[in-house]
Amino acid sequence: MDDYESLFLIYAGMMFVILLIVLFSTRYYFPKRLLHSAEIEIQERIKIQELCAAIGTFKESFLKLEENQKIQHAYLSAISLGLDTQKMPLIRFIPVRIYIQDAGAAEGLKSIANETKIGILNFLDLSIADEFPAETGSWWERFVAKTNTAITQPEVNERLQKLERAIELKGLNLPQSEIDKNEANAISTIITAIQDVTSVTVQSGTILLFKLTDKEGKTHIHARTLSQLEMIYLEKNQHILKEQPGDVLKQLAEFNRMIPDKNHQDSR
Repeated sequence: MDDYESLFLIYAGMMFVILLIVLFSTRYYFPKRLLHSAEIEIQERIKIQELCAAIGTFKESFLKLEENQKIQHAYLSAISLGLDTQKMPLIRFIPVRIYIQDAGAAEGLKSIANETKIGILNFLDLSIADEFPAETGSWWERFVAKTNTAITQPEVNERLQKLERAIELKGLNLPQSEIDKNEANAISTIITAIQDVTSVTVQSGTILLFKLTDKEGKTHIHARTLSQLEMIYLEKNQHILKEQPGDVLKQLAEFNRMIPDKNHQDSR
């Protein structure tokens, strides 16, 4: 074999090796590179979506803060001018607390609480102003609702008392001629939401709604108005609402026995 043939074979061998490298790279390297690029693109899209969601949340919080500032200014203006804030139409805030004592799964209890919340908000024509993280185990949820329109203090009390009467009549399966279709649907939403749990306590402003199950397995749904002193007592002792409804009522009764009759009557 002469030098030319040796060089040709070396050259051919080198070209063959290069060809193998090219084929290998084309088959394995570049698809992986493309796949890696696709993964990066997907991750970037996810980050963009998360960023957009965060911006949306921030915008919503900013708008809520701006709205609350306007409400606060209305209150401060009324106070500065010496106006009667009870009679002046203003956006009103109502604390709402829901406790469901049951052994169900967290998601199931959350669904029940949400339906109960929707019923209360719809009946009273409220929207959520602020809410706190729920506590699981059983289900303990707190939020502050506000009226969708400016109303007076007597109108707030009227709505709450109407809710109390509607719950009582529904619990007794009696007709409710004084409420409209939307309010009736809202009450049905509440009753349907809590039908499969044994114990529920809801404080909505001055109204205490509760469902309890007696020793015979019979369920009872009731509502009652809280006095001003009872409201203050529960505000300072919110943990009481996380007890059995019967125990909550017993503690309120014990609290009332400790109050002089005149002061208690004047607080209503």
